[in-house]
Amino acid sequence: MSQQWRKLPKDFLKRLPTLVPKENIKTILDAYTKKRPTTIRVNTLKTSVAMLLSYFDKQQILYTKSDISPHSFIIHNQLTDIQKLDAYTNGLFYVQSLSSQLPALILNPQPGDRVLDIAAAPGSKTSQMSAMMDNTGEIVANDNSRIRGYKLQKNLDTLGVMNTKVTISPGQTLWKQYENETHTG
Repeated sequence: MSQQWRKLPKDFLKRLPTLVPKENIKTILDAYTKKRPTTIRVNTLKTSVAMLLSYFDKQQILYTKSDISPHSFIIHNQLTDIQKLDAYTNGLFYVQSLSSQLPALILNPQPGDRVLDIAAAPGSKTSQMSAMMDNTGEIVANDNSRIRGYKLQKNLDTLGVMNTKVTISPGQTLWKQYENETHTG
């Protein structure tokens, strides 16, 4: 057994062979223990890709374009290096994994759409959808934790998101607040 695999929960390691074929176990364990690169999404509510990349060049931030979106980049510097940048604290980009960017890209909300993000904190996908919608339409960003809701609101404010209403509610009861809304397919 790999040294890295030993760091995974024992119950998980014991149960995994009962859930997946034996030939897939190594691939799954490798995926859980592989270090993921730092990736960011350009916040087009506050800047353009060209402007941010020019800024990165001046700050000697090394990056590679990702394959999933023209707004996402793999960063080759340390995460702490980019978190010290004014562009980070001012919300010109958001540290977001590529896998976290996929749901919004697949949903593909358009300007003027209405979206419910039922488990929204800390705001990665919510802010991404807001940018895709050009800060128009409406997003209800919900979380069931007040503390996470505050973090969500702070992130949305930093990123310049203005088309979003934050709610704190258990997801399974949220429909009651909107049961008289008109729904279109």
